[in-house]
Amino acid sequence: MKSSHGPSKGSINIKWNDGKWYVGKITSQKGTVLMVHYEGEPILSYDLKKHQKGTEWKMCSSKPSKPTKPTDAYKGNVSRKNLQNENLVNAYARHCKVWSSKARACVIDAETANSTRALIDAGFRPSNITVANWNDSISESIRSRTGATVKTGSFLMALAHGAHAKHKYDVVYADFCGMLKGTQRAAIALLFDAKLLKPRSVLAITICARRNKSSKLSFAAARDAHSFVKRMAKKNGYVISTSTRPSKSHYTEKGKATMSHLVFEVLH
Repeated sequence: MKSSHGPSKGSINIKWNDGKWYVGKITSQKGTVLMVHYEGEPILSYDLKKHQKGTEWKMCSSKPSKPTKPTDAYKGNVSRKNLQNENLVNAYARHCKVWSSKARACVIDAETANSTRALIDAGFRPSNITVANWNDSISESIRSRTGATVKTGSFLMALAHGAHAKHKYDVVYADFCGMLKGTQRAAIALLFDAKLLKPRSVLAITICARRNKSSKLSFAAARDAHSFVKRMAKKNGYVISTSTRPSKSHYTEKGKATMSHLVFEVLH
């Protein structure tokens, strides 16, 4: 099928969450949606219409080089960090029972708004997505690019606003990219104490130990976050049907496991 956005065969260069460009092979195309394959990775979908040509994607020449294999890879549940959002959306599609047009989400997101856009691509209404970011200009950028409800401040503040508005969430993505300490723990505690998660919902947490020298600390941090979520869920009467094992969640950077991506499927 021909498209004004590019050919249905060949390769595409995509700028992913880490700010790096990766060349992938286009296996098929339907309208503006491409199915893109990276060596050693699962095939993923990419909607050209949802992203900016030139700044977020570029078509390669008719004789593309061999697809680039990402150097940063997950051990286990997700093959690389750039697929975190896809893993989250897949968990929602597999586990949640609410139509995406009616589903509600609360996420932490950066200026690229990749997590927010992944949910919008999955059918979420922008107005039903609450995004937390501390920076005023970044918050405005996310708001103008996606139409999402953006709260300038911490994730805890965004959840507190949701509790006041009596919101219940189908998807929560606490992309802390840091250790689970005081404020972060308070946010997770509020999430469960205030019963902000719906039955059949999905919670994802990103924990990072990048600034710490101990290679063992990242695994310990993942185990601690995993245990804390389980304890808070049990305390408040929630049942978690499936969760990523800490030992299967680690993202490796330059040979060192620094980040973990934990996904919990909440049964009720």
